[in-house]
Formats: sequence, C-alpha cells, structure tokens
Amino acid sequence: MRSAFAPVMLVVRDRRLLELSLVSFVYGGMQITLLAYLVTFLVESFSLSLVLAGMIMAASQITSVAARIAWGVFADRLATRRATLGLLGIGMGVTAFTALAAGPHWPLWALFAFAMAYGATAVGWNGVFLAEIARLAPRDRVSDATGGSAFFTFLGVVVTPPLFHLVLNMTSSYGVTYAVFGLPALAAGLRLLATAKIARDAAYS
Repeated sequence: MRSAFAPVMLVVRDRRLLELSLVSFVYGGMQITLLAYLVTFLVESFSLSLVLAGMIMAASQITSVAARIAWGVFADRLATRRATLGLLGIGMGVTAFTALAAGPHWPLWALFAFAMAYGATAVGWNGVFLAEIARLAPRDRVSDATGGSAFFTFLGVVVTPPLFHLVLNMTSSYGVTYAVFGLPALAAGLRLLATAKIARDAAYS
C-alpha cells in the first residue's frame, strides 16, 4: 500500500504540486459535468431531439481537441502555464454562470456557443496542467508526480456527478446547478492568475 500511494504522498508533501492537484480536482469535476449532463440539459431544458443535442455535444468535443493544442501553444509562447490555467478556470466558471440565463428564448447558435466554450475550457485544460506538474516535479520523479496528481483529478471526476445530481434535485434548475459548480472553478482560476507570473520568461521552461 505504501508503494501504491507513494505518488500521492509525493504530491501531498509538496505545496505547489498539492495546490495544482486540488485545482485539478475542481477542473476535473467541471469536465465531467459537461460530459455527463450536457445532453440531458439540452433535451430537458430546450426540448431538443437527442440527435441535435448529440450534435451540440460533438461540437463541444471537437472544440476541446483543438483547444488543448491552442492552449498549449498559448502557454508555451505567450503566458506562463500557471496563468493559462488561471484563465481556463475563469473561462469555465464564467461559461457555467451563463447557464443561469439559459431558457427557451436562446437561439440554437447560442447553445452551440455555450457548449463549445465549455468544451474549450472545461475539457481543454489537461495538457497545460500535466506540463506544469512535470515542470514542478523533482527531476527523477516526474512520472510519480503526474500519477499522483491524476489521483486528485479523477477523484473530482468520481465525486462531482452525484453532487451535481444532488444539487440539481434540490434546485430543479440546470442553470443554478452549473453556476454552483462554476464557483469553485472561478475561484481557483482567479487564485492561479493572481499568483502567476503572467508573461512568459525565456528562462521559464
């Protein structure tokens, strides 16, 4: 058991790794809310067909693939990875808050825009996160650090859906529920951005 949990303990003992891993718990939870609930949200709140709701989900996933590459380029060329992760948290939090305004009056393009923005942020953060974990990890324990941080990420993936369902049952509103779960992501993003060195330095690698 000590060997199995050694990567997790490596993360727990390093403040910088632990902070980012806790952020990944929140971001991983946001990612699973998109994957698990978007289609149901669209069908129940907007009376879309499953086929059309599936098309919107597909658009969000295609966007997320392109976004992972784009965010990686952004973090490598223009900003630090920490600042990029902060912007991603703010982006997914703000996107989740827009669900509060969702209603039958929303045109179809707005639903596509919502889903694609959610995909670009809540599913587009992983590559930048893993690169930053690898940078912060001890040189000889990069694989342990990335594995230990993934424990927290997937803990968020496991814990969030039942909590989302609980809040949804209490509020009977997808918009309110998305906003509730957007709050931690927004707070984490603001924290990272506020404590980040914004501009990329040539010595930062």
